[in-house]
Amino acid sequence: MHKKEYILIGSVLTYEVVSSFLIAYLYQILDSHLIKIIIQNVANVLSICVTLLAIKMSKKSLRDFGLFTDHLFKQILIGLVVGFILVVLLQGLSFLEASPNLYDIFSMMLVGFSEELLFRGFLFTMIYELSGSRLKAVFIPSIVFGIWHFPVGQSIDQVIGTTIIGLIYAGIRSLYFRTDKEIGIIPLSIFHWMHNIFIL
Repeated sequence: MHKKEYILIGSVLTYEVVSSFLIAYLYQILDSHLIKIIIQNVANVLSICVTLLAIKMSKKSLRDFGLFTDHLFKQILIGLVVGFILVVLLQGLSFLEASPNLYDIFSMMLVGFSEELLFRGFLFTMIYELSGSRLKAVFIPSIVFGIWHFPVGQSIDQVIGTTIIGLIYAGIRSLYFRTDKEIGIIPLSIFHWMHNIFIL
């Protein structure tokens, strides 16, 4: 009955897993930080394209997956305020000492958007529609999100940490899911971007 949905999920995840292991391999054989960042950016752009293609093939709208521009200023403000609160809770005020360069700032924007579109947009929505359970829609993508980070970081601590972060983001996404107050991909991407810039 849901064969098409499972094929879409499986295809996207297969691509992402292969991509993750390929990036991990390239990181091991390359020394240049700049080249690694370029590879990461290209991978994130491709990930966005693959996710958008899967969304198109699902015959659903971008809004169904949390990507909308309604009340854009409010969405950005929510992203900045909640992102600031999360950074302070996780890092204290020491984040003020961070001095990221412009290239890293742009790169982390791509990371944040691509991962939120995939995990809290595509996977969250597909799993919710397949299961009818917000709990499964929160937990399953978050666990996949954590495991997905293993090939590059090769750290169980990182897997656990990213799973917890994924649970926080997915929990926020689920709060007003499909209501007039829905928190979509834009504010979530801002949370993610601020976390990557000031904590990682």
